[in-house]
Amino acid sequence: MRALVIIDVQNDFIKMGLWRFQMAISLFLSLTAFKTILIWCWRRKIGILQTIQALPQIILVKTI
Repeated sequence: MRALVIIDVQNDFIKMGLWRFQMAISLFLSLTAFKTILIWCWRRKIGILQTIQALPQIILVKTI
């Protein structure tokens, strides 16, 4: 019985670690993407609305 409890606790810790890791990665990616978009806007000196319309194109360029 005690062994099962220990395994459960370890699994919870592993899940928490993975979840935190995924959160950190997604936060980092969103921040870098946001910074890239800000720099892109500043260079072209365009408004926020035009940027939002251009977002899909920027993302496509970044992923290819």
